[in-house]
Amino acid sequence: MMGLWESVFHDSKEYISLIFDNYFNPEYVEFVESDGRIVSALLGVPYEFGNGRNRLKGLYLCGLATSENFRQKGLMTGLIDNINERISEEFDFTFLIPANDLMADYYHRQGYFNSFYRVEERYTSVHDFKNDFLVGLTDSDERIINLKKNLFEELRVVEFGKSQQFTAQDIIAFIKERESKPGSIVNLLHSSEDIEIILKENQISGGTIFIAYDKDSKMTGIAFTVKEDVKRIGIPAIFVTDNCSYYVLLNHIKLFFDDYSISLYKQSATHETSLIEKSFGAENPDGSDLETLFGMVERPFNPSQNMQPYGMVRLLRFDRILNFIAETNKEATFKIIIKDKNYISEGDSGSIFVIDRGEMRRENIDEAKINKSVIKLSSKELSELLLRKRDNSSLIMEAFGIPRLVLKMALMLD
Repeated sequence: MMGLWESVFHDSKEYISLIFDNYFNPEYVEFVESDGRIVSALLGVPYEFGNGRNRLKGLYLCGLATSENFRQKGLMTGLIDNINERISEEFDFTFLIPANDLMADYYHRQGYFNSFYRVEERYTSVHDFKNDFLVGLTDSDERIINLKKNLFEELRVVEFGKSQQFTAQDIIAFIKERESKPGSIVNLLHSSEDIEIILKENQISGGTIFIAYDKDSKMTGIAFTVKEDVKRIGIPAIFVTDNCSYYVLLNHIKLFFDDYSISLYKQSATHETSLIEKSFGAENPDGSDLETLFGMVERPFNPSQNMQPYGMVRLLRFDRILNFIAETNKEATFKIIIKDKNYISEGDSGSIFVIDRGEMRRENIDEAKINKSVIKLSSKELSELLLRKRDNSSLIMEAFGIPRLVLKMALMLD
């Protein structure tokens, strides 16, 4: 499998060894062998997702590879179906990250739907993040503005690994605390071992990790960076306790990589509302001039329109997923019949999932008792509803009353 991975993806032996030494488990592997050689394979990595006390289990499928001479024969389709069928009792869904749009179309045909989204904010090599911070200080109280300015100047940034001030355990504790905060977003929850592997992977890939801290030497932020191109730095994840630390880290990264442009990836922009849009050029899209070359302008901005698909999900256990939604959306009330063989046995009219203000129950029904309030959906239709992208309109909520399952992941081995 390692040889197949290297021949298809051309990753370094060090990177491949890191993956297999830590995540290879025969229980989560599927492969096809021909003449004593692995010609198609995939590897599953288990993860937990949560938004407080409630949890879901997902299996991340990576390294999906087929030797060139064995492609277009349905081998990978069979492996994907096999792994999803085998682990459906243990996991609520599987998920993956397509390499390109062509692969995304292929995975969609295998029952996967866009679920994880992110915004890429691009900044030129001359962008001024400190100015962004100062322009964004809109508090009416002058004393608060001055306190924030002073905090910005007092915060310091150190490169992880170049100083003994912060250890891997400090980073692990900081990230786990950020990911486990209660909320409407269902975060991927990295284990301590996962984060240790991420730190090693960042080093192997030539990345740099920056840590912000205050005058009391308390960690206030972490930013992961990696060189994406000859003159472009990517920031795949940034964790902070406050807005000052956010801009201090970005400002430091910009000064550290002085002549590089920056791509900042934000996973949670679908939940932000703003009338402020960053402008990175000499003029506005509407043709009017900016007062300064780079800065902020007042203009209606819809973050969800800028979200791009990042990962895809295939839902497996709708009973557990609907129960999760009921427990985390106490106001949700709807009734569903899933029109799939897994949920309707032969000679039976099926069962109904009733979600009612914090509880989910499954009831036996007969056709005579089904009224217009019961929604009949296939598993694919229900998946599409649950994993839908945020929309400005509330038509789906008004029509079905089904909340979105908002999943977020960062720091994946992709």
